[in-house]
Amino acid sequence: MSVLPTLPTILIFVLLIFFASTLGTWIILKCARKYGWVAKPNRRSSHKVPTPRGGGIAIALTFLGALIILWAAGLISKPLALAFLGGGAMVTLVSFIDDRRNVHVGIRLVVQFVAVAWALFFIGDMTKMNLGWRFWHLDFFTHLVPLGMVWMINMY
Repeated sequence: MSVLPTLPTILIFVLLIFFASTLGTWIILKCARKYGWVAKPNRRSSHKVPTPRGGGIAIALTFLGALIILWAAGLISKPLALAFLGGGAMVTLVSFIDDRRNVHVGIRLVVQFVAVAWALFFIGDMTKMNLGWRFWHLDFFTHLVPLGMVWMINMY
């Protein structure tokens, strides 16, 4: 029998995750400034001045750690945990390497599609969505889901 956490427990967990990712980001950005891990502006950049790189690794690692805690506590299913942990770890790794060494866009896209395929494999059937009162059949839209997921990865 699974015991659901109380609202105060959830809020404390969310605050701990927030503070852990904030502290981790601060530490990474301090190192980035010290060691010159910066993105220099170019024609595709959204920034105009050199900007520290790599802060996202703290957020990603905190998220992956939180997933492990939720899975261990029985609050998320094993397939969902494996979907996010495997896919998230792949994207985190290639993104961190890209921040340090500029990974070719083709390699990044391959890793992102593999991560999405991994996640979808563990999530399972996506041809229908439970709306609570009925199922919405998504046969056509399921073909667009992998592209949408890779697009979202690239947005962030």
